[in-house]
Amino acid sequence: MRRLEGQVALVTGASRGIGAAIARALAAEGARVGVNYRAGRDGAEAVVEGIRGEGGEATALAADVASPDDVHRMVAAVDDRWGRLDVLVANAGVALDVPFRSMNLQAWTGVLEVNLTGVFLCAREAVPLMERGGGGRIITVSAGSALRGRVGGANYCASKAGVIALTRCLALELAPAIRVNCLVPGFTATDEVLDRFGLRDPARREALEREVPLGRLAEPEDIARAAVYLAAEAGYVTGQLLLVNGGHFMY
Repeated sequence: MRRLEGQVALVTGASRGIGAAIARALAAEGARVGVNYRAGRDGAEAVVEGIRGEGGEATALAADVASPDDVHRMVAAVDDRWGRLDVLVANAGVALDVPFRSMNLQAWTGVLEVNLTGVFLCAREAVPLMERGGGGRIITVSAGSALRGRVGGANYCASKAGVIALTRCLALELAPAIRVNCLVPGFTATDEVLDRFGLRDPARREALEREVPLGRLAEPEDIARAAVYLAAEAGYVTGQLLLVNGGHFMY
């Protein structure tokens, strides 16, 4: 039997990259999956069709996770369709790197609203639905730069560090019915990461991969397998960070 048979998952930011891989992986384990997107409708629909083509059940859900009204409607749509929610993967995020001396308030708040407030809003709406069903799992997604910092990334790094703190607080407050853990991906070969860090240049990518003990960038599926572990197997794990970075750094 598949490990999430009969359960329902909601994955935010799931139209591409890591979120899409997580949605597909949860569906492969039997979960019915809400595939959230903000602007990438075509990508989300492609993920849904792929899941259905494998015999799974999924639906695309438009919502800006920084909007309380959007998030309320999204979770209500999950409830209306399936009547339960067992797994929330709060993956949606944005990056807008600007040197600190040039960073205006809009660049600061815009990133925090999506990356941190969005996690808060999604969890706030998901928890009553999970509790109604007897419990659930929340998986947040941070980043290695939350622990190490990055030049030009004060807004992004602060938001992702906040996700870690929020994860720990939720784990304490929602136990034992709801387990809350945080994925911390390393450099992952998504279009966004390859473009943002110039890793389509073979020399730059090779130089970075030499720093990774396992000798390569992560693939989205590497992160998705870790999400499945937290969703389906980690029955005595809560409030923890799961670094999936090939040993690039250790914490």
